[in-house]
Amino acid sequence: MRIRSLAFGRTARTPSLRGPGIAIRFTHEPERDPGAVIYGVARAPKVELPQGRQELPRGILLVAINPYTQGSFVLNLVGERLVFEDDVEEDGSDFVAAFRCALEPGFTGHSPALIHATFRQHVSDILWVTP
Repeated sequence: MRIRSLAFGRTARTPSLRGPGIAIRFTHEPERDPGAVIYGVARAPKVELPQGRQELPRGILLVAINPYTQGSFVLNLVGERLVFEDDVEEDGSDFVAAFRCALEPGFTGHSPALIHATFRQHVSDILWVTP
């Protein structure tokens, strides 16, 4: 499982989140990307990020599990990519990072997968994804 592209910022498909945590939404967008696309948002209080707002997306992990083989993929959302201050928004006393992540085509092979995202102690809903 690899990331083809990553963009920060809210879109119409970005899930909403009112309190600290993480939420994701999965979709196929064959007109823009041949693979799977995950829209997500992570939110954390400013006091939990003493090193600055760029730390927020660096802690996000995507996890995909094949329910038949129990094989798994764990992927750091940002990895070696640069994160700029304006990639993360301020919302009251929280920092919010909204993202759009396009995965490589066929990352689950020919079988479905369970996908979720984690950030610190927060875990998103688990999504059932079909190829």
